[in-house]
Amino acid sequence: AGASALVDGLIRNSFIKVLNLKKNTIGDRGAVDLAYILESNTPSLEELDLSENPKIGDVGANAFIR
Repeated sequence: AGASALVDGLIRNSFIKVLNLKKNTIGDRGAVDLAYILESNTPSLEELDLSENPKIGDVGANAFIR
């Protein structure tokens, strides 16, 4: 739920270039939602750090590989 709200805000934001979400409790659902940012050509986001989020499994990781 939190990552989904973040995605909604980032899609409308044209200034954030780097987003560090290291060590948050993001899981597969959040990762899939965040991958949507990259797929939707959000113009400003250049770097997304999701390291040390052990709840992101294969489903979440695969969302970024497409």
